[in-house]
Amino acid sequence: TVQEFDTALYHQLFDFFYDHEFEMNSHKKQFRRILPQGFQNVLFSVSELEGELWLEVNLGIRINTVEDIAQQFLDNSKAFRNDAMTVVISVGKLTNNKYFKYKIHSKEDLEIVCDSVKSFMLQTGFQFLDNYSSLKNLDILFNKHPNKPTEYLYNQMHRCFKGAVIAKLSYNPKFLEVLDNYGYFMEKLGAKPTLLDQYEKLSAYLVHYSPN
Repeated sequence: TVQEFDTALYHQLFDFFYDHEFEMNSHKKQFRRILPQGFQNVLFSVSELEGELWLEVNLGIRINTVEDIAQQFLDNSKAFRNDAMTVVISVGKLTNNKYFKYKIHSKEDLEIVCDSVKSFMLQTGFQFLDNYSSLKNLDILFNKHPNKPTEYLYNQMHRCFKGAVIAKLSYNPKFLEVLDNYGYFMEKLGAKPTLLDQYEKLSAYLVHYSPN
């Protein structure tokens, strides 16, 4: 069952992630590493289809200063805000295999999947998380092309809000240009008037905001 698989998965991966300073949070279906500026996490989503189990793995990063500002202007529930991630991307997208998921038929498959997850984290995952846990690198990731969709967040509207905040906090010299570009991009995507209004409020707030 999905529940049995979840239990076995976290059990198999516990020591590996613990050795890399990640704590298990099975309730939120993830391993999480707390940082002074936020957290990194590895999230597991299991689904069942025609008797087969499928596992999707996502990597996430939260930067508290970004989320503390952005969430004030987004329509997320307050209960969700402390878990909101600044970056979230699937293993599939990171390996240029957009719809990739791990498939499990048996206990032997579970072993193979766990070995594959460990290998990916050692070769790519941990480095990605560390690299983009800084505002400077996030600014490049989000704001190099503010008029194009990003793979590093599922919600493109929220990306505009977070990208704008990141541009301000990282002292991006093109901050005002980035603000305008995101406004145009949201209109192009067909954003609701209420969301566009919230973005305008965020923009006005950021223009006068002074990072310490």
